[in-house]
Amino acid sequence: MYLAIEECSKQLKENQTIHIIQTGWYANDFVKDAFIKEGLEVCPSVKFHFLNGKDQDNKHITLAAGDIFMSLSDNIQETFGLTPLEGMAAGLPVLVSDWDGYKSTVRDKVDGFRVKTISLPQGYGEDIAQRYMMGDINYDLYVGLSVQKVGIDIKDCVDKLKILITDNEKRKEFGKSAKIRAKEDFNWPVILSMYRNLSTELNKIRKTESSNYEKFCLKNLPSDRLDPFFTFSSYPSITLNSKTPLYKLENINNLSFNEILKFKSVEYAKRDLPLENNLKSIYELFSIDNKFNIDEVISKLNIPEANVYEAIIWLIKFGYLTTERKSDG
Repeated sequence: MYLAIEECSKQLKENQTIHIIQTGWYANDFVKDAFIKEGLEVCPSVKFHFLNGKDQDNKHITLAAGDIFMSLSDNIQETFGLTPLEGMAAGLPVLVSDWDGYKSTVRDKVDGFRVKTISLPQGYGEDIAQRYMMGDINYDLYVGLSVQKVGIDIKDCVDKLKILITDNEKRKEFGKSAKIRAKEDFNWPVILSMYRNLSTELNKIRKTESSNYEKFCLKNLPSDRLDPFFTFSSYPSITLNSKTPLYKLENINNLSFNEILKFKSVEYAKRDLPLENNLKSIYELFSIDNKFNIDEVISKLNIPEANVYEAIIWLIKFGYLTTERKSDG
C-alpha cells in the first residue's frame, strides 16, 4: 500500500497531496514503530494520519473523510474481511487484494478494483508448518512467516490506484455500486436468512452421512499444521510457477535490498528470508525491456531452484519485479 501510494503521489500536481488515514490499533509497540517509521521512509511525500480505531467515532470520521478505501490483505488468517464492507457501506470505492474472502465481497471493476496476489506453490510452507507443529514458533509467527512468501503485484496496484485517484466519475460510480451491494447483499436480515438456510443444509448432510462417520472423520493433521500453500492454495490470484512471466519495475521501490531486509516488518522473519546476494543476482538479470520466467532465471544463475522461487516472490512483494506486462507508452 505504501509503495503504491507513494508512486501515485509523484504524479500529482504541486498543490495536491495524498493523505493516508489509518484507523485501528497496535498489538504492541514493535508493530506501532514499524507502521509509523517505515511508512515515513517509504512514503516521504504522503501525509500520514493515525487514529485510534477503538473509538467508534474515529471510524465514522475516517469513512466520512475518505475518498477511497484500501485494504491489501495477504495473510492466511484473513478469511472474510469486514472492513471493505464497511467502506462499501459508506459509499467509498474500494481497492483490495484479490485474496480469499475479498473475492466474494468486492466485485472487480464494479465496486472498485481487486489487485492481483501471488503466492509460492505447495511445498514452500512445509518448514513453517513443521516448526509450528513442534512448538518452535507460535501461531502469530506461523502466519507472519507465510506472509513473507506472498506478494501483491505492485504494478497492478499502482495502475488501479491511479484510476481511482484521477477519475472522479469512476470513484462515484464504484462508490454508488458498492453502497448498494453492501445494503442489498450483506445487510443483517439478508445474512441471517442465509445462515438459517446454511444450518438447514448442514443438518441434512449430517443426518444423511451419520452412518458414514468413520469414513468422514478427521484423519489428517489440522489445517494450521499443514503447508499453508497447500491448504490455502485458493486464496491468491495465481501461484508462482516456472513459466510465470516476470518483468522489472523501475523507480517504484528506491530503497536498497539491505534497507528493506532491516525493516522491523521484515527482519522478524530473517531465518526464512532470501539471501541479499541472491536478490541482487536475480534482479540484475532484468532490464526494463526484457522478461524472464523462473526456468530461464535458473538456467542463467548457479542458484538452487528453491532459493530462486523464494527470492522472486520477495522481489515481487517489495515492488522490484512484477507479473504485469509493461504498459505501452
